[in-house]
Amino acid sequence: MQFFPLAKRQAFAFAQTFRRAFAFALAFWQAFALAKTQAFALAKTQAFALAETRAFALAKTHTFALAFWRAFTLAKTQAFALAFWQAFALAKTQAFALAKTRAFAFALAKTQAFAFAIAKTRAFALAKTQ
Repeated sequence: MQFFPLAKRQAFAFAQTFRRAFAFALAFWQAFALAKTQAFALAKTQAFALAETRAFALAKTHTFALAFWRAFTLAKTQAFALAFWQAFALAKTQAFALAKTRAFAFALAKTQAFAFAIAKTRAFALAKTQ
């Protein structure tokens, strides 16, 4: 009869140990699942933040490069247009000055020819008179 209470106590102790082991395993599993979930969420958040940061940096870089290229192209175009306009204006001014000088030289030659004709006429008249 004493065997029964001993077996009963042993069975009870085993059940208690099993319950404790099961509770420990359950707590461990819950902690592991929580840690795994948190680690996954953190990794997902970090990956998303990194991807977002990279995409933003890339977009910012592309925008800056595009703006710089547009400004450079505009400056180059304006510089070319200015140089062309200056060269055109200079050529026009020089051509006008040359034409004016030639016209003045022609007028001078005409005046000299007229003066020569007058002198010739006077000389002829003087020679005729004497």
